[in-house]
Amino acid sequence: MSNRNMIAPLLLAMMPVRVWLVVGVVVAVLTLLGGCTVLVLAPVSTQATSAANNLHYQCDGLIGPDPDLGTRAVPTPSETFAPEDLPTENPFAKFTVEPGDSSVSDWMRACAAVITSAPYLQAASTAPSAAYCAALVLSGATVAEGGSDMARLTRWVVYTASVAAVTGRCDPVAVDAVPQPTGRDACDSSTAVVSGRGKGAVVLPMTISEQAICGARVSGAATAGDLVFWDYRKFVPARVGIASGPDRMVAPDPSTGKVVEQPIPTGSDVRIKRVLGGAA
Repeated sequence: MSNRNMIAPLLLAMMPVRVWLVVGVVVAVLTLLGGCTVLVLAPVSTQATSAANNLHYQCDGLIGPDPDLGTRAVPTPSETFAPEDLPTENPFAKFTVEPGDSSVSDWMRACAAVITSAPYLQAASTAPSAAYCAALVLSGATVAEGGSDMARLTRWVVYTASVAAVTGRCDPVAVDAVPQPTGRDACDSSTAVVSGRGKGAVVLPMTISEQAICGARVSGAATAGDLVFWDYRKFVPARVGIASGPDRMVAPDPSTGKVVEQPIPTGSDVRIKRVLGGAA
């Protein structure tokens, strides 16, 4: 599906709440006058709901859980894209909220500030990542190269594994040899590899908060090399780990500060992202 096909539902989802109140009144009046007109508006309402769910899914994947949602399940997009049809630009990149609109939550405002430069998130990925090399890099003493700076460590592990996917050799580079991110945004290289549109080294952004907006969301079990974000504070993850298997990850131990293997947390604010492509 092209970006053009998403414009109508996107515009509907971006309509201010007060506009929808007016629409609701109009629909109620039309219902009294005759049900046939409401039938014309029904597909519009369905499109708006679908677009709103998609926007909520995008925001949840970028800045963590919506406090207003509570324990309810996060709505997921009703459609997915083949790699060749995945939007090259995020259709929600122009999403904005009015400064004085009191109906907009702080969570949605935080999302609006981030989504302008974030990649479009596909529905959760279930395909394996470049697991072999990532697991090898995470094993043994090589983990110590990253120190306790997890943003630095994730950049190193992901870069090494992505290079292995191209060269067929799992040769860890020096941590300081990982290049700086380039491109239209800091997630470009990961977006291209995960979507299947390109091959090459994945260079992640420099900070945990920037890394959290990259990649595809993961549903179910993680594979080695997936990034685990949790402990969201003011809609930004404070911690990140690197999955070493379906339910294990490498992350700093809060009591010692040392990077160790530990269980992947299971709280409601855990988000897992796949930033690597196919198996290496």
